Amino acid sequence: MPNGGLISSAVKQAPSVPAKNLDGTYGGPEDSTDSYANPLALANLLTNNNKKRNTRGNIYLDITPVDWLVLRSEFGIDLGQTSTNYFVPTYEVGWVTNSEIQNQKTQSQSTFYKWNNTATFRKTIERHTGNIMVGQEVTESTNNYLMGKRLDGSNQLTDLSAGDDATATNAGTTSRVRYVSVFGRLFYSFDDRYLVTATIRRDGSSNFAKGYKWGNFPSVSVAWRMSNESFLRDFELLTNMKLRFGYGQVGNSNITSFAYAGMLSNVPTVFGTGHLTANIPNPEVTWETTTSYNIGYDLGLWKNRIELTADLYYNRTDDLLLALTLPGITGTLGTNGASAPWGNVGSMSNKGIELSINTVNMTRNDFEWRSNFVFTLNRNKVIKLNAEQSYINTTYQVGGTDYVVTRTEEGRSVGEFWGYKIVGRINSASDIYDSNGNIKIALPEGVSVAENGVWIGDYIYEDYNGDGVITEEDRQYLGSPLPKFTGGFGNTFTWKNFDLNVYLTFSYGNKVMNFLGISIDNPNNTENITRRAGTQYARLALIDENLSSSDIWNVYVASGDKNISRMSTDDANSNANRISSRYIEDGSYLRIQSVSLAYNIPKKYINRIGMENLRVYVNMNNLFTFSKYTGYDPEVGMARNQYSNWGQNPLLNGVDTGRYPSPRTFTFGVQIGF
Repeated sequence: MPNGGLISSAVKQAPSVPAKNLDGTYGGPEDSTDSYANPLALANLLTNNNKKRNTRGNIYLDITPVDWLVLRSEFGIDLGQTSTNYFVPTYEVGWVTNSEIQNQKTQSQSTFYKWNNTATFRKTIERHTGNIMVGQEVTESTNNYLMGKRLDGSNQLTDLSAGDDATATNAGTTSRVRYVSVFGRLFYSFDDRYLVTATIRRDGSSNFAKGYKWGNFPSVSVAWRMSNESFLRDFELLTNMKLRFGYGQVGNSNITSFAYAGMLSNVPTVFGTGHLTANIPNPEVTWETTTSYNIGYDLGLWKNRIELTADLYYNRTDDLLLALTLPGITGTLGTNGASAPWGNVGSMSNKGIELSINTVNMTRNDFEWRSNFVFTLNRNKVIKLNAEQSYINTTYQVGGTDYVVTRTEEGRSVGEFWGYKIVGRINSASDIYDSNGNIKIALPEGVSVAENGVWIGDYIYEDYNGDGVITEEDRQYLGSPLPKFTGGFGNTFTWKNFDLNVYLTFSYGNKVMNFLGISIDNPNNTENITRRAGTQYARLALIDENLSSSDIWNVYVASGDKNISRMSTDDANSNANRISSRYIEDGSYLRIQSVSLAYNIPKKYINRIGMENLRVYVNMNNLFTFSKYTGYDPEVGMARNQYSNWGQNPLLNGVDTGRYPSPRTFTFGVQIGF
């Protein structure tokens, strides 16, 4: 989508541009100071259809030759087909025009199958129960992709053949990923009080080169069901009490196919078809392994009217898989640049608490009230990075400029925001000079105190390294996108044939980078800006109207939001374009995630017409969000990795580049059963 997407175009479009003119045509900007086309026009004029079809099937066979042995064979298949139609016609929306038709069709077919076979030996002798399971599994995913594209043609004829033959381009790829696994599991229980489970897996993936394909992943767990002990069995209050301990390893090989090998891409040249490097290979990339330790406690009281589950965990992930960030000078996908290599970049840990409480609060006559509460606290830490430097800077590009927005460093959490800390604003000359007339704040390198330099109304940046000059060395950590804790709280009310469910979710302590705010909260921007930037910028006034405005001792900030700088044609202090604490906001929120109301028609009415059940319901999702975040949605997620074909980048978590907000949806439905 042009100009970074519809959301970005919509917020940057000048408010004076009408959605439609009086004659029914789409409104558009009148001059080049506004380069963003009407987003409503783009949404309606451009065609971007995506159709998907899926067929799934599963079949299994169980054989029990003797009562202590079960043989099982299972086969599943998933067939998918996706077709896209992308068409950009010629258009004229204000001064923004497009004179070149683009017509692109794509087809992709995917096949996934799995086949596993297991043998389970099970036996119970008095108070001893045990089983042993051994098995193997094979999975394969294939994808065939075909693309055709032509330029020019007609706005009315959208067939690919209507375009200019001389502009025709096409591409086709086939990918295949295979996994082979063998595994075994041992379970033993004594008197349903002491339980032990041990497993071992050996997995192989075609995503890795020879010598790196296989990984071994063991696990073991033990449990003590204390409520079955004789000294607790007669305790009527207690329904269930269980203590659990666990250890295990799991592997991850979820990377692009053939990341270990160098691939070529075809490009047109004056001499015919040429070849360029399509990716930067890493033949030594291998399995990512997560080792987990867990202590858990389960408690049930009053016939499980109150159920509590609590877990303390520590997870360590080694050989982290990540598509590495490349600088913009290397090119990007779609401009004949090589995609970034995959690598095992280091190790990190996650430790925390998971708590779940289910309660039956009231049961009286035809009324019942149940609640459930979920709470999660997690602390993330990078233990080691396999790099020359002990950190990874992650950039996001806008207008050809690479902005470093996050840094991942040993000893800190993943993807923390990185930039300059604003410690104030210059509201008068006394904020710059001390009583002796000496400059007391650090100035940007090469910038002096002047109207076209650092002046009244500019931000004051913290001199983090103390050298008296603001340079890149003064960047520091500005907060983490990872929340201190998250959770949810749900309540279900049932009265006769009605039931009402209300579910709330919350997140606390995470930061969000309002990257879009660099444009729309900049009072110097010639494009559309927010109301606060357009009306609450630092307004300057003169102490003595008879003296010069170039005398800094005669200038002061008369009004405006303390968080917004002055207007300046030069902006030598980079008030707007620095990645700074100005754009780091509190991402905490409380959300009414869902509300559902349903009514079950009494059976005495529907049984007469052969129905077993008839349920009428309404669901409301994302009903309301309480948050201080000034963007559309505090639940930002991850921004896309611009230098990789692997989608979203975990090192760009919490960076809001104009993400489409979560919609508020209302669903009405009827469930019928015969």
